[in-house]
Amino acid sequence: MSGPSEMPGASPVLQREVVVRQRGPAAPMRWVADWADVQEPVLLPLFHTILDRLAPPPGTRHLDIGCGTGLLLRIAAECGLHVAGTDPAEALLDLARARLPSARLEAGPAERLPFADRSFDLVTMLHAADDDADSGPALAEARRVAAPGGAILFAVRKLPAGIVSAIAPASHRTTPATGGPQGARTSRLETLRALAAEAKLVIAGAFDVDCRWHYPDEQTALRGLGASRGAMRAAEAIGWNAVDAAHREALLPFRHDDGSYRIATVTRCLIARR
Repeated sequence: MSGPSEMPGASPVLQREVVVRQRGPAAPMRWVADWADVQEPVLLPLFHTILDRLAPPPGTRHLDIGCGTGLLLRIAAECGLHVAGTDPAEALLDLARARLPSARLEAGPAERLPFADRSFDLVTMLHAADDDADSGPALAEARRVAAPGGAILFAVRKLPAGIVSAIAPASHRTTPATGGPQGARTSRLETLRALAAEAKLVIAGAFDVDCRWHYPDEQTALRGLGASRGAMRAAEAIGWNAVDAAHREALLPFRHDDGSYRIATVTRCLIARR
């Protein structure tokens, strides 16, 4: 199922914003560019593995909840799927629409999807674990829009504990939803299983994806780690300088002699059916 896909780039306006790297009012624009240029491309192995494992045939109706700038959807479209997406960040969707001008891409929360019942054969939500409060309603909505027998894939990431804890208090997390010790990920995984059961979803399978986040230098690593909603929340509380300082310290164990950084991550993907 893997198909050719260019490494995505931001528009010239976004690229200039990154060079200036302003704080304050320009911070949301910085986050969009950093996600599109740095962090989303490191997820390419995850995206290709998901499509390889699920092997949806051409013509499959695919919804990606939390689609960001649409890289997963673009790969799916290259494989012949009919794609649609939602994301709460309109700025991310602007880039997604440029990539996928014919796709239906809607801004809004995962708990209130603007699609009819039973509209999709495949629903992906790779950020289901990002917020405990939203996971239950989001899974229920995913079930509503999934066709009978359709697949719903959601995921839990495991990052090194130091990367997660660097900004966890300032990002208002009550649990280390995307990383921490193995026990923390297991706890979060069981929570998602329970929420899926409440949403009347049946877990049909699971698989792990090893994904190594590679950054050529410290500046790129800071851009990548800062391109998350958790980092945005932390920056609102303590400022971008403090977020970068926390990430800079957390990155030290992952620095190689050539100045690059490599962070090993594992994503557990669960496949549910309605």
